[in-house]
Amino acid sequence: MSFEQIWPTICTSHYHGEESSTFIIDRSLMRPRNVLKIFNHARGFASNFNRARISEGDIEKGMRAYSQDLLIELDRELGDVLPSAKDLLYHFIDAPSVLDTAALHNIVREAGIEQEVAEGVVDFLLYYGVLGVRTENSDFFIFNVAYDLKALKIPAKRGGADTLYLINPAFGPALGLKEFKQEVVDLDEPALPL
Repeated sequence: MSFEQIWPTICTSHYHGEESSTFIIDRSLMRPRNVLKIFNHARGFASNFNRARISEGDIEKGMRAYSQDLLIELDRELGDVLPSAKDLLYHFIDAPSVLDTAALHNIVREAGIEQEVAEGVVDFLLYYGVLGVRTENSDFFIFNVAYDLKALKIPAKRGGADTLYLINPAFGPALGLKEFKQEVVDLDEPALPL
């Protein structure tokens, strides 16, 4: 049997209109172990409710658990590499998912990061896939450019103050990104009568 035949037997085929396996892979930072983490979290929620098949709700709960794990893991790693940047990722809580250069620098400054290490911190966020860069043509994260940091930094530098940075949607649930909150609110609102 092919993957396309097996997947719908163990998991709902779509999550909010997006093919569910693609949704999971897109939020894995392109790391196979993260695909397994998301899947295992979602499967755990399905198992807790004696469901043989992962539902949309299980994926949503699994993504929240994975996102929180990812936030803690990368914040610790950042703190190990740059002790002055400990807890920086938590300063992105309630941020919009797309930030201009000034907004990104404000968050870094708010976290108490000194100007002389700020560029290194942004480089870390780009390299580990926390942030991506939006160009006129597309959105790019580090895994889209074969982990070549220069391929992200040069377009960002070229854009100057107009450069837009994207927070990876994998962090949306843990950081309460504004767009993610709106999506959750829409999910929970009862349908209006016709």
